[in-house]
Amino acid sequence: MLMRAALGTLSRPGERGRLSIFIFHRVLSAPDPLFPDEVDIERFSQILDWIGAWFNVVPLSRAVDDLAAGTLPARAAAITFDDGYADNLLNAAPCLAERGMPASFFIATGFLDGGRMFNDNVIEAVRHTTLDHIELSSIGVDQCRSGLRQKNVVLSTTSSGPSSIDRRLRVRTPFSTSWKLAAPSCLTI
Repeated sequence: MLMRAALGTLSRPGERGRLSIFIFHRVLSAPDPLFPDEVDIERFSQILDWIGAWFNVVPLSRAVDDLAAGTLPARAAAITFDDGYADNLLNAAPCLAERGMPASFFIATGFLDGGRMFNDNVIEAVRHTTLDHIELSSIGVDQCRSGLRQKNVVLSTTSSGPSSIDRRLRVRTPFSTSWKLAAPSCLTI
């Protein structure tokens, strides 16, 4: 009850209202050691239950309108997803629907034809490498042994985009190496 009162004080209704936005990227079917910061279905369900207990979840579009009109409810929150991975539909949407919670999904439409974003190419290349060492000195990592800890170092180091990866690494991967830029679309459920 004390937490609810504190949130009510920090996020009052009306003209002084504030909006909390919970931003997700993926909801995995099971934990993945190469994605230690991505939630799986079980953890996502726990997070949604917590959000539902403490916040009034509203669609993002309504929240924007309510902010402009000064009619935002107390403890207002919106839930969003970036990039529009398939697991958003397969894993996240059913959890949201069970709880009657709306969410907005920003979809990178340039990848709907089966293409893959740069960071996903890197992740899958590192995940499936059979090499004992990966030479990455051109991006600031001397060498990478194929252990899990080292793979996570490579993934965190290479997250800035295609310009940070040496062409030799791209050529050795069996995955698509085309990068597409597309304006995201938004779908609200």
